[in-house]
Formats: sequence, structure tokens, C-alpha cells
Amino acid sequence: MIFCDVLIYTDFIFNFSYICILTSLYFIFCTIAIRKYLFIKTVQRSTFLSIPILISSALVAYLIFSISQLLIDMVREAIPEVVFCLFSSTVYMLVAYLIYMQDTYRDGLKLIIVSCLCIFIISLLPINELFYFNNIFTVLINVAHVLSMYIFMKFLLETTPEKTIDANERYL
Repeated sequence: MIFCDVLIYTDFIFNFSYICILTSLYFIFCTIAIRKYLFIKTVQRSTFLSIPILISSALVAYLIFSISQLLIDMVREAIPEVVFCLFSSTVYMLVAYLIYMQDTYRDGLKLIIVSCLCIFIISLLPINELFYFNNIFTVLINVAHVLSMYIFMKFLLETTPEKTIDANERYL
């Protein structure tokens, strides 16, 4: 991600395709790193059909649609990279959400925090670089980026995929 940050702050529009590809690779590698924490058999279908999940999914989809509509006019030649970046980030956020919802690790909330920070970064960065540049937004993006990487690494270091909590530990 350091290379991506360098490309962002040198020339965002010229390097936009490379930024999307590097961001997609980052999300793919993060998804690979956390996939061993996901137990598909423990995921219940009812977790997807609750009203709060449907509302939040609709809001995230609207956010993705809005940012995509803003970007289409500015970077027409990089639409496949944008779609690939959106797909890889959505897969990462879905896997992080499923790990959180299976409720087998104490630090599952850390992945949700990292996902929210990633949504914040991906949403605010194009607006800051293309439409309304503000130094405060740049600082917020950098702080969120470092914080998300720190929390993600802390999750990977402190949580072992073999050690799950049982029902008695969960409610004590």
C-alpha cells in the first residue's frame, strides 16, 4: 500500500489504473489472509435476511453507486480496474462480515472496524483527489489507512484460527 500511496500523491488521475490494481491486490491478499478464520458451515442464512443487514447493504450499495457515478466521467479509460477494485473490496468486506457474524473469535469486531475504515478510505479518497481537495481529508485518509492496517495486523497476530471461543466463554 505504500506504493499505492506514492502513486496517489504524485498524480492521481494519471496513475489511477495502477492505484486501482494495487488496491485490488491489497484486498485480495487481505482476503486470503483471513479466509482461514471463516467456517462456512457455521454461517446461517438468516444473518443475511435481517432488516438491519438489508438496510446497511442497500446503503453501502448506494455509496458504491454514487462514487462510481462520480468517477465514470473523470476516468473513463479505467472502468475495468474500478469494477475489479469494487469487486475485490466487496469480497473482502463480505468475508470480514461473515467472520464477525459467526462469532467464534473475540476479535471479530476488529475486522468490522477495518472494513468500515476501508469503506471510508475508498469513498473519501477519490472525492478528495478529484473534486474537493482539503488537507484535513488527506490527514483523515492517512490516519484511517494506518489505523486500519494496524488493527488488521493486530487481528492476524493475536487471533489464531484454531482457537475459537465456545458458548460459555462468549457470554461470561
